[in-house]
Amino acid sequence: MKIITGALHPRLRTPTMPISTITIDHVAFGYKMLDTMWKADGVGLAAPQVGSDLRVFVATIWGKKSKKSSKEDIIDEEMFFNPEILSLSDEKTIEQEGCLSLPWLVGMVERSTSVTIRFVDKMRQIRTQTFTWFTARIIQHEFDHLEGILYIDKLVAGTTIKTQGLSHDRLT
Repeated sequence: MKIITGALHPRLRTPTMPISTITIDHVAFGYKMLDTMWKADGVGLAAPQVGSDLRVFVATIWGKKSKKSSKEDIIDEEMFFNPEILSLSDEKTIEQEGCLSLPWLVGMVERSTSVTIRFVDKMRQIRTQTFTWFTARIIQHEFDHLEGILYIDKLVAGTTIKTQGLSHDRLT
């Protein structure tokens, strides 16, 4: 799969449509997306980024491998078909984000530290789950893609977009 790039690409700016019946072919598509994400060294990927209007994204799930661990590591990967954000925490953090569709750009974005989401998983089961910290940020970023929103639309006022060692002040 080829990842679409460019902030003005119409596919990246068009909201997706729900999938009426999620089939094994959709799950196979999800696995292709995961493969594309891993090959691009990403942590999430949404269907519009590979030219599809399906309402699905894939993401890595981060957490502590043991109670003794103080750092989070990748503990799983998941497919999110027809996701609905049910709630976002009031607590927010501002962190640097990038995107596979905007290579070499990074900027500061404010996001909730926790998100509760209902979705159909890779086993085609409906789930409701709360994710926190880095996983919550990934989910919000990928969900935005399904709405035709890019992280650069949410840059913190006064932030600087960095590109290959050069800096460009945001105009708004």
